[in-house]
Amino acid sequence: MERPVNVCRPTTLAPHKTNAIASHDLFGHKPAEGFRKKARFRKSGLPGLALSVLNGPRHGGKSGAKPKSPAGTMFPFFPVILLVVLSFAGSSSLCLASTIELRLAHSRPLAHSVNIGALAFKHRVETATSKTIGVEVIPEGRMGEDRSLLEQVLAGNLEMAALPLRYTLQIVPQSSLPGMPFFFTDRRRTFRILDGEFRKALFDLFDPKGLAALAWVYYGVPAIVNGEKPLERPQDFRGLRVNGPEDPLFYDTMTALEAIPSALGKERLAQALKSREVTAVQISLDQVLSPELKTVNRFITVPFRGIDLGILVINGRVWSELAPKFKAILLKAAEDFEDVNRGYQVQQEVYALAGAQSRGLSVLWMDQEDLKAFKTRMAPLYENWRQWIGAEWFNTLSRGVAESDIY
Repeated sequence: MERPVNVCRPTTLAPHKTNAIASHDLFGHKPAEGFRKKARFRKSGLPGLALSVLNGPRHGGKSGAKPKSPAGTMFPFFPVILLVVLSFAGSSSLCLASTIELRLAHSRPLAHSVNIGALAFKHRVETATSKTIGVEVIPEGRMGEDRSLLEQVLAGNLEMAALPLRYTLQIVPQSSLPGMPFFFTDRRRTFRILDGEFRKALFDLFDPKGLAALAWVYYGVPAIVNGEKPLERPQDFRGLRVNGPEDPLFYDTMTALEAIPSALGKERLAQALKSREVTAVQISLDQVLSPELKTVNRFITVPFRGIDLGILVINGRVWSELAPKFKAILLKAAEDFEDVNRGYQVQQEVYALAGAQSRGLSVLWMDQEDLKAFKTRMAPLYENWRQWIGAEWFNTLSRGVAESDIY
């Protein structure tokens, strides 16, 4: 089965003034019942500036504290940029003083949660090793797009990369499981499963491929934006022209819903939206207010499919040559990466939803009955992917989901 690999890089969401967090989290639960109370940061050892930047739903600061900008908004944009600037300002000297140099590349913008998480990783490693190991974070696709980054790490031309799981399907087919459409319907329980035994079992599959997997990368919750009508039921997608990532699971999902999928780049998509060749777009929730989507974001359906995950990997030879104490430090730094990445990404998604509501856009919260109807339509898709992945892997994860009252 040929697996197309390419993805459009998202744009940075502009801040939106609001005085209240949306009344529900990304899966329809009130924040007081869910993410804020139950999810906790592991202590990351970040400097005070980073702690103030990232203090939010997942941060271990004062309970309920919300960062505010000087303008009174809840978007901590200036401190994030300051953190990024300060981190990069010292990166050259740090690397020069280091015995071991690691380059960590990704394709997301400077203020994206992946980059903020990568800076947390850098801070932990360089602090814990007294700069014996230096980490250079290379964002914005400066080393190439995600597909190229994977190839470079495999070839040993790049030490580390953070990239979407869909690019690893050819070498580890089982990495498609976290992205099965409508498999998971609750973010907290999703991570409870994926951070358990499944995590080690899947990460171990990368070892013989020449990679060591260190952490999940959370790219957020996919949403569907449409300018014509709410998309509430599977039949609403029939004949709809939907643009999304060049991801085999996206294509198969749209085919199962009798929609017409495409994966156009930014410029071509703008033309297609104008000519109505494309009438709906699947995009990360934090990007739903992007200016180029203003003609199609009248109706926002969320969550759609589940969550979008990636993986933080290091070249296998580089990993094997590290002393055990350094491996332990990198694994702790990977925990920091996950905590900061997840917390900041969720924060941006909440702000995006609040901004959509303040602009009068229609936000459809898919409840359990809605998701069940979509899941039923995915039965042929599940069977096809079960055959390709392996029945044992597919069925084991299915049972784990069922035991958590999600499946």
